[in-house]
Amino acid sequence: LVMVDFGATSLMRVKQLGRSLAELDTLLITHLHGDHIGGLPFLWIDGLYLERRDRPLTLVGPLGLRARVEASLEVTYAHADRIDWLPHVVHELAPGQVYAVPGLEVRAYAASHQDPPESPLCLRVTDEDGRSVAFSGDTEPCPGLLEAADGADLLVAECTQLAPPAGRHT
Repeated sequence: LVMVDFGATSLMRVKQLGRSLAELDTLLITHLHGDHIGGLPFLWIDGLYLERRDRPLTLVGPLGLRARVEASLEVTYAHADRIDWLPHVVHELAPGQVYAVPGLEVRAYAASHQDPPESPLCLRVTDEDGRSVAFSGDTEPCPGLLEAADGADLLVAECTQLAPPAGRHT
């Protein structure tokens, strides 16, 4: 089971759907804004008190993901990063890199949403049969979005507004 991004209400919504977060194998992150990673501390608390994991959760996302996860845990639950509440592995991707999840390939493309040193991503997930889903994250139109979407079976794209000013969003 794979999810893309984990905002503040993600934990509640997964539970409303009757799913267990212990089923979650991999969490893909497009970028490090709070509406995309703000639910991670709650995932840690859930893993401590409610749904213990029997295997590590794999987090795959942009450069800086590990530091941001640790910082968010420190802010919300001081020293939580020092306790093995939720066994996990973090893999950071730069644009152009590929990460293999069992049965899936995750390819990262540069998004245009934040200034360096941030490295937001569009992601394309392809299964063993060649079916693919592309995720825009929050990006304005850019070459990385077009590359991720080109030939994908489905594009999941954020759309804040249909007319300017939309900032660095579509």
